[in-house]
Amino acid sequence: MGRVGTSRDGYYAHLFLWEAQNSFSYLSTDETTADFVKGIFEYGKSVAQVSPVARYKDADYVSFKDGKAGRTCIGFRRVGRPQRGGYDALTGGILCAPLGKTITDAELSVFIDKAQLQPAVR
Repeated sequence: MGRVGTSRDGYYAHLFLWEAQNSFSYLSTDETTADFVKGIFEYGKSVAQVSPVARYKDADYVSFKDGKAGRTCIGFRRVGRPQRGGYDALTGGILCAPLGKTITDAELSVFIDKAQLQPAVR
């Protein structure tokens, strides 16, 4: 499941969620955060200047340059609860600033904080 879009201000956002099918299955995090971000970014093959992985609360993130459009971006990955040999869910996202702008620490924190699962309505 994912959401992709560009805002009126020119920011590009991509959010996604992967969930294990049941309590017997799990999702692994065998790849690095940088490789994970490259794998889900629409221009993943053009990702350049990837920063070392950093931590914000319960998420790992990297900053990078979108080599195709020249935008400055961040990508994050958050794991769910431990389950069997991995996790019950993976949440992540990518935020790219409009060309010529950078992503501030405040924008990074709001983006990651807002990408949370909401309780199911029953």
